[in-house]
Amino acid sequence: MRQAIEQSPSALRRVLHEVLDLPQDKLTELDALLQQTSLTSIIALGKVVADRLDCLTGLRELVFDPQTKRAVLERSQLHRIIAAEPWVFGDEYALAVDDESLKAVLRKHIATLERDSTAEDLDPVRLEDGSQAIVDLMFSATIPLPTQVHEHIVVELKRPNLQLGHKELTQIQRYALAVPPTKRSRRSRLTPA
Repeated sequence: MRQAIEQSPSALRRVLHEVLDLPQDKLTELDALLQQTSLTSIIALGKVVADRLDCLTGLRELVFDPQTKRAVLERSQLHRIIAAEPWVFGDEYALAVDDESLKAVLRKHIATLERDSTAEDLDPVRLEDGSQAIVDLMFSATIPLPTQVHEHIVVELKRPNLQLGHKELTQIQRYALAVPPTKRSRRSRLTPA
């Protein structure tokens, strides 16, 4: 307590004031929490929540503010933010692919299934026009159910001020159609959405 008073008296005063002003039901809840976990853990979790709320507020401004969205770039700005914040899609997801070919996406999927990727005949996967597909981001999760389920979310980002057309709306669908059925796992779903 003495160290806290010496180092940051105003912070300690604010914390004590907040705790002393808690209604009885909230004080009881805090006591129950402290019986289950440490105050350090509660503070760390509170910081995670506050940081995530700040991130979402910033994203909302980048994407929806009329002035800001004109200046936001897909690759160097929006892409980097989303790649660093996979929790946006759920805490179970982690970044698996960042700006790589569809072939790299399939290799990652095969590795997730714990199959030897060299056993797979993975020629470059091309779109119907012959071009190579480059996936912006793929997030992956392994969900332990009675049998393990592997989920992947493929994300294609566009700058906020882009008017979406048919090409943009069918981009991921084109990726799914580019994967030959023989390269699809029986247990995975690569269906156009």
